[in-house]
Amino acid sequence: MHSSSVEVPLSRIFRDRAETCRTMAELFRSEKTREHLLKVAADWERMADQEEMFEREDANRVAGSALWGF
Repeated sequence: MHSSSVEVPLSRIFRDRAETCRTMAELFRSEKTREHLLKVAADWERMADQEEMFEREDANRVAGSALWGF
């Protein structure tokens, strides 16, 4: 669980959720359930990748603004 006093990047939250899905998948006997959870984990990973890209763009924008005094 993440502390509410520290802002955790969404990409980290999404990756944690993907890992939770993969861990849960190991607990089920049903192949169908495991496959479903692994697909959900892959979706979380894709969202994390996209969010990480947005986070980098935001950081670059902020750094550029600071550089130019905006």
